[in-house]
Amino acid sequence: MDSTPRLRSAFPSTPQSRDGARQNGAVSTPLKPFPTKLPPAPSKSQKKAGSSPLIPVNTLDAASQRLIVFSFYTILWIWRFSDFYRLVSDDTESLWLFMKWVAIDGTFLFGLPTLRVPWLEWSSTMMTVLFVLHAVLDAMLMFKIGFPITFWFAAAARALFDTEMAIDEKPVKASHFDSASLILGKQVIHILPEGSALLNPNRESFCLGGPKYSIELPIQINQTNPVLIELERIDFETAENETIIIKSSEIKKLRSKALGGKKALDPSSPVLLRYPVKKTGRYVFQKIIDESKLEVRPRPSEVMVVTCPQARVLPASANKCRGELSDISLEVYGTPPLQVKYRKMVNDNPVAASFQSIQPEDFVSPFTKKQSPLLTKSGEADFSWARAQKVVVPVSEQLFSSGRWSYAIEEVTDVLGNVVSYATHLDDLEKPKAKLPEVLQVFTVHERPRIYFSNKFAQGGCDQQHPLKVQKGDWKSLPILFDSNGKGTIQDTPHTVEYLFTPEASVLQNGEHNPEAQKLLKHDFKNNFDRLHVSESGLYSLKSVSTKFCSGEVVEPATCMLENPPEPEVAITATNITDKCAGNPVGLTLDMDFVGTPPFTLKYMVQKMGWKDPVWKTVEVSGLRGQVTLTPEEAGHYVYTFAVISDKYYDRLSIFERIEQTVKPTASAKIDPAGLPKSLCIHERAIFKVKFFGEGPWTLGYELVHSGSRKRQKIENIVDDLYTIRTDPLESGGEYTIALTSVKAAGCEVVLKEGFTFSVRHQRPKGGFAEIDGKRVISTLENKRVEIPMRLTGEAPWRIDYRNTDDPDRGPLSYIASSANAVLPVPDRGTYQLINVRDVHCPGFVDENANRFTVNWIKRPELVLSETPTLELAHGKFTKKEVCEGDEDYLELAFNGSPPFELKYEEHAKPDQGSKSLRKKQVSAALGVASIQLETTKAGTYEYRFSEVSDSNYDSDPKRSKAVVVQQRVNPRPSARFSNPGKIYSFCTVEESADEIVPVTFTGVPPFYLEVELKHAGTPKPDVLNFPNIPNNAHSLRIPHRYLHQGHSHLSIRKVRDSRGCQNKLDPAITPRVQISVHDAPTIAPMDSKLDFCVGERLSFRLTGAPAFSVFYTFRGADRKATSAGNTFRRMAESPGVFTITGVSDAASDCKASVEITKNIHPLPSVRISKGRETVVDIHEGGEAEILFEFTGTPPFEFTYTRSENAKRGRKAAVLETRTERTSEFSHSVKASEEGTYEVTSVRDKWCTVSKTGSDETNRKGQKLLLG
Repeated sequence: MDSTPRLRSAFPSTPQSRDGARQNGAVSTPLKPFPTKLPPAPSKSQKKAGSSPLIPVNTLDAASQRLIVFSFYTILWIWRFSDFYRLVSDDTESLWLFMKWVAIDGTFLFGLPTLRVPWLEWSSTMMTVLFVLHAVLDAMLMFKIGFPITFWFAAAARALFDTEMAIDEKPVKASHFDSASLILGKQVIHILPEGSALLNPNRESFCLGGPKYSIELPIQINQTNPVLIELERIDFETAENETIIIKSSEIKKLRSKALGGKKALDPSSPVLLRYPVKKTGRYVFQKIIDESKLEVRPRPSEVMVVTCPQARVLPASANKCRGELSDISLEVYGTPPLQVKYRKMVNDNPVAASFQSIQPEDFVSPFTKKQSPLLTKSGEADFSWARAQKVVVPVSEQLFSSGRWSYAIEEVTDVLGNVVSYATHLDDLEKPKAKLPEVLQVFTVHERPRIYFSNKFAQGGCDQQHPLKVQKGDWKSLPILFDSNGKGTIQDTPHTVEYLFTPEASVLQNGEHNPEAQKLLKHDFKNNFDRLHVSESGLYSLKSVSTKFCSGEVVEPATCMLENPPEPEVAITATNITDKCAGNPVGLTLDMDFVGTPPFTLKYMVQKMGWKDPVWKTVEVSGLRGQVTLTPEEAGHYVYTFAVISDKYYDRLSIFERIEQTVKPTASAKIDPAGLPKSLCIHERAIFKVKFFGEGPWTLGYELVHSGSRKRQKIENIVDDLYTIRTDPLESGGEYTIALTSVKAAGCEVVLKEGFTFSVRHQRPKGGFAEIDGKRVISTLENKRVEIPMRLTGEAPWRIDYRNTDDPDRGPLSYIASSANAVLPVPDRGTYQLINVRDVHCPGFVDENANRFTVNWIKRPELVLSETPTLELAHGKFTKKEVCEGDEDYLELAFNGSPPFELKYEEHAKPDQGSKSLRKKQVSAALGVASIQLETTKAGTYEYRFSEVSDSNYDSDPKRSKAVVVQQRVNPRPSARFSNPGKIYSFCTVEESADEIVPVTFTGVPPFYLEVELKHAGTPKPDVLNFPNIPNNAHSLRIPHRYLHQGHSHLSIRKVRDSRGCQNKLDPAITPRVQISVHDAPTIAPMDSKLDFCVGERLSFRLTGAPAFSVFYTFRGADRKATSAGNTFRRMAESPGVFTITGVSDAASDCKASVEITKNIHPLPSVRISKGRETVVDIHEGGEAEILFEFTGTPPFEFTYTRSENAKRGRKAAVLETRTERTSEFSHSVKASEEGTYEVTSVRDKWCTVSKTGSDETNRKGQKLLLG
């Protein structure tokens, strides 16, 4: 053979020229002899592989052919990478490049076997695999798909070797950081099976009192059979302790009763004993001994037995008057705070009500402090709050309706939830014949009576101007009438009336009672038809009226005068009638002067000498004076005997007057009937005229007769035949008679019998305003007519002169009243003052204490807008602060008046683009404030006219209301756009180079604020750049170097704001943008933004540039350098310290980027239980064991520990509970009373977290979970 022998697996031998040795002048070296056995014959494939190449090897040897093929293959890859670079920089079409390179790779790979280059002749299967691999690589490059080969190799290396490079540039295994050395120890707690006991397991409420004289305390025992139970009772009243001992025999009975005479099927099941007690107090366990003579530790519990709550309605009057307060009191007894529910019935109409939190003054309940008063430590025991206390709750409501009222207690509850209900019996108890218990109070509300004298004078009515008259010794019924302030006269009800009486002789001159002589009298009327009979003359005034239950009101007329007219008397003067010339008597004139009340009847007997029987005759006289002319036809001696006299009130009184006859006439006088007074006012003069006959001068005699007294007057030297006489002022009221007695002229005097009668009123009329609800002030709606009540005395009608003091320009007004209790209608507000009062006859006077009455108007509703920093008033118009288009804005409204309010307004819109519009709106406000949302959807000027406002009292009145105008300018939002959208700007971030500018055009009012988004290729989160104070509408943006990263970036506008504060937010995804291509030195950036790391965590940084990279950093003060072949620099933090990267460089250039990235590496915390050992602690049921946790690290610490079942052989312990605690100390203890194994699963300090293998804990502040 002419070649070196090779193994079957070796590459084919290089073909050699047979004469090559000779051509090269080489000398053949003797070879060792071959084995005598030849190698096996070549197969078919070997023959095929050994076929000659397309280019003979003598022309171009096989090695050169392979070199040419490899060089061409390398050129293809260089061309491929140049297309990839242009794809990344220019963002060209990826699909076309992919199809191009798939075609080139297919041509090269499938065309290579035709050259039959030695060692490059592969089978068709191998060529297909190579073609598929190249197509995949083309797709990853042309479609810019990440290339994860580095990650695959790193993952495989970690799986095989589990080592990573540490910051000290030493390999370290991740398993080196095992939490087994940081979380040490466990504590096992065993609870001895001694049972447990619990008082009141269901937290029931208990109370004693009323029908409940004992209760049963629930005592739950579990896994124990006690032989002795000692209870401690604390008395709420005395705070003394009492020990209650329950012995074994009694416990057996309680247990047997609880089990119903059967044995418990499950010894571990709890048994509930019920022990009867009859005293209130706090019950707690003091000691429990089981049958093994061991003390059972009871679980903390207690029972509060308080006095059952009670409530009753305190007795009150069974009869009340309308308008009074109910004056009912509820007496509640129990442990405060208490709650009582009661029901009120008004004429069978129920109303439910309740009082809550009823407690004495200065009482502080532990429940009000949001602290449970139960389970209090014995050293802090203060249970005075649990004492039953009595609280009286007043219920004062106005009795607005007459009828049957009732108050009934339905339920009472104390602070512990004990409820006593009375509602089930109330329906039966409210029946009329039922006996009313203390929980029900029923009373009757009666109407108030009213009393006055009848003013129907023609039917016996009476007042001071129309007195009653009765003869001496006789009686008269006062015309008293009854009424009520509600539903008419109170029928068949006795009334008690108090009245003042002043004898007639003691009445003052002004007609009022004499305080020194008046008497207060009382009379009981059996019913409405009963009458008060009086006989003594004088002044009677009603003072008060009351029924059996209620006092009433006295209204006008309330005064009556009773007079006893004088008994009739007569004085007879006989005058002879003589002839003027002869002077002989021709008859007899009898002048009769009467005392009494006309008309008078006088009976006399005429007897003549020689007559056998006398003749009786009657004279009727209508006045106080009378004259009878006796002119007998026959001469003789006549005797006239007057025997009987009668007047208006007296009949047939005996008198004796004997007169003999004599006669004579001269001058005469008569009273002129024209203008005679019929009724005069007190203190007024009587004026009348007298006409004289004959020849003057005359001398006139007349008399003024009043109340039995007679005053004679004489006027001399009267020369006029018609003479006016004025009497002195008449100081007393009553009837007066003026009688002419005589007239004398020329020496002859003639007796006259002319006269007339008139009356003088006893007092002047009086007037004043009455009260409404106890005051002389009333409020009413505007322009509403108000009727002011008045009280008048005198005779109707009355003329009232008054004025409005608040309107001085308007003069006095007059009103005619026809009733003593009339009302004065007034249309305007103000203070009305009475000026003068006059009745039908006399001027009166005004009561100074009741001469003013004020009428107020309820204010009309109005809209109130106050000036604020955002709302200014100028020239009668409010201007709201300008807002931006689309921003929400509100206008706060305030109202004066009575809610609810309703406001109507108009919205006038003048948009910058579009037509004007008008919309009418309204808003309702339940209170005195409201707000409306202003229109800001379009830019423009908006005007709001508020014209109509109404409330619960007034409807809107457009004529009276003044429009309130609010104007606001809505500014349009600014805009910004790139001057050349879509353009690609090439930047360089080398510090010496100048900044590249990007022109931007604005609309709006400068200066502008611009916010742009710079999104780098391959990064999910863009950078946001702010450019404030842009002074012009055209501006060139300068991108700071720190935001320029190598590669392609997209610059988009996010937000623009102008000087008016309006901003416009744009969506970077749809707005036009520009591209930035940045050519940068290598950079390094942390893959995790946090600054603090823990030992065992990885510090990862992202590198950009051309691999490989050199990373310069310092750790623990030492400068170090590390290399990275990929785009990620990662180191394991194996020890604490400060790690700072100072620079980075790549293989593409000598540029070193100076950076300062600092990370703090903190040590891992640790925790130990029981000094890091496993300890076992045995405790009793209810006992406690202390678990001590010791920490290292940086406080504060947060650790999670579990309580699991104590391990049993063959079973996996189940976790029963997991708890998390926090502490700022390096040691922490926890009290545990439950059985189990306690161990820590994770611990966290201020920076780091350590967890046991398999636990699901995460680090605080985004730290990684360390697994052991």
